[in-house]
Amino acid sequence: MGMPAREKYGAQPPLELIRTLMGAGSLYDLKDTSLKKVVGTVVVAAMGLPAGGRTLPSNRLLRHFSLISLPELSGEMLLHVFSQILSSGMSRNDPIWARQAAGMAALSVALF
Repeated sequence: MGMPAREKYGAQPPLELIRTLMGAGSLYDLKDTSLKKVVGTVVVAAMGLPAGGRTLPSNRLLRHFSLISLPELSGEMLLHVFSQILSSGMSRNDPIWARQAAGMAALSVALF
């Protein structure tokens, strides 16, 4: 949801479309201007910190979401998390793979 700079009037059209959907539960059909109700839909979104041209979405949109913020992890913490995930997944496979979990975790952190 970290969109580029706002347009001339301060709007971010793609995000306004999502806000309209979440607020009203419906959208208008452009062909015949009929109202289309949207049911059984869940909107899940993610974004990084506002930087490098990205801006925060409007509060009118954010009010529809439960916000979860994760701190940036150190390399040591990332290695620990990746090692635990890989060890858990690899323990169900051949022991040869399980022994490779630490090396794969280090490579994953290096790529990350």
